[in-house]
Amino acid sequence: MLGPGKSVELIYAGDRMVPALRHGQTLSLKATSERFLPGDVVVASPAGIPDVFRVDRVDGDVALLTADADPTPAARVSSRLIVARVYPPP
Repeated sequence: MLGPGKSVELIYAGDRMVPALRHGQTLSLKATSERFLPGDVVVASPAGIPDVFRVDRVDGDVALLTADADPTPAARVSSRLIVARVYPPP
């Protein structure tokens, strides 16, 4: 469904990104080959389950991903596990 140049809408279910994203909010996602930057909101699948994260830091091919309202430590993931950017960023 999400290939180069394509976009999809996703309904966000959760509270890990409060206040930037609300439960039930529609998000527009687009696959991109552009470099991700700190502050970008993305969909990634670090544990095999897609979720919404904020890019905290990028170091080469590794991104540090966080969730705004989640105290869990940031996840270090390969940038290849980031599947889409959220447009427009909140």
